[in-house]
Amino acid sequence: MARTRLWVLAWLAIFVVGLSLAAPARAGQAAEAYVQGIADDVMAIINDDGLSEKQKRSQLTAILDANIDIEAIALFCLGQYRQGASQADLDEYIPAFRAYLIDFYVGQLGDLEGAALKVTGSEDLGGQKGTVVYSEAEADGDTTEINWRVKGNSSIQDVEVEGVWVALDLREQLVSVIDENSGEISAATDRLKEIAD
Repeated sequence: MARTRLWVLAWLAIFVVGLSLAAPARAGQAAEAYVQGIADDVMAIINDDGLSEKQKRSQLTAILDANIDIEAIALFCLGQYRQGASQADLDEYIPAFRAYLIDFYVGQLGDLEGAALKVTGSEDLGGQKGTVVYSEAEADGDTTEINWRVKGNSSIQDVEVEGVWVALDLREQLVSVIDENSGEISAATDRLKEIAD
């Protein structure tokens, strides 16, 4: 009887450990499938000769809006100034940030015309940190590494292109602008509008 109980406990332990090891793998696979689906949709638009530039931009913007938590990234990019931000400041800043980020990503994606983008793997960062999905864009023998930070397999938090994480780099720039202007968030808003223009 005691031996039977030990065997049951042993198999139960193996089963639980197996589940804990399989969970990250499933999470990574889901994140990879999510990113590959977005990549396929994006590349189909970019490489569609039947679409005008205006149509391509409109469709790419819809994909970005649906899959990037722009407001969360905008607040992240304020750094320490997020805490004291007034609603009036945010009402001006977030739309300016969105316009800039959409312009930036549409421009970057447009440069991939003719390329093939393929997911190559992923890394589960654990907890609330999400998953980094690795991919490569290949065109004319050149390969560009593009990595995606995904949260919950349904939201892109940041994108790394050739070693530079876009949101992290933008936060450094915007915080610097606010620092130079006595903590005024409006300075970052004005800078974003200038760049977008």
